[in-house]
Amino acid sequence: MRYDQADVTKMKSLLNRINLFAIVSLTSILFSNCDKSNNDGELNSTLFEKIDSEISGVDFVNNVPESDSLNQFTYHYLFNGSGVGIGDINNDGLNDLFFSGNATPSKLYLNKGGFKFEDITSKAGIETSNWMTGVSMVDVNNDGWLDIYICASGPF
Repeated sequence: MRYDQADVTKMKSLLNRINLFAIVSLTSILFSNCDKSNNDGELNSTLFEKIDSEISGVDFVNNVPESDSLNQFTYHYLFNGSGVGIGDINNDGLNDLFFSGNATPSKLYLNKGGFKFEDITSKAGIETSNWMTGVSMVDVNNDGWLDIYICASGPF
C-alpha cells in the first residue's frame, strides 16, 4: 500500500494531536494529585521538615562567584551545580553524604544517626580545590567498600 504526501501529512497531524492530548492528560493527572488541603480546606502537614545545620552538622553551601571574567556568558555551565553522593562509606548501615563543590571545597559527612553528621573531609583526605562537576559513590573494585569518584572540570 502506498501513501501520498497528503496522507502522510494527515497521519503526522493526527499523531501530533494524540501526543498533545497525552501530555495534557498526564499533566492534569499529576497536578490533580498535588492538592495540599484536606476536605475541610485545612492544609495537610508537609512531607519534609527543615533541620538546621546547628543540629545536623551539615553546613555545605555551593557558592558560585560571578565576575566579569566568569559568568554565564563566558562559561555556560556556571550554574549547573555540582552534585551530591549518598552512600554508606563505612558499612555501618547509615547513608553518608558527599557534596562536591564548584568554586567551594567539597565536603564528606559521616552519618552518626538521628540526622546528625560529622564533617570528616580532612580525616578522609578528600579535600578538593578544583571546580567539581559531579560525584558518584560505587564499589568499583568489588572490595565491599564504596569508592568516591569526583569529576573535576570547569573553567579553572
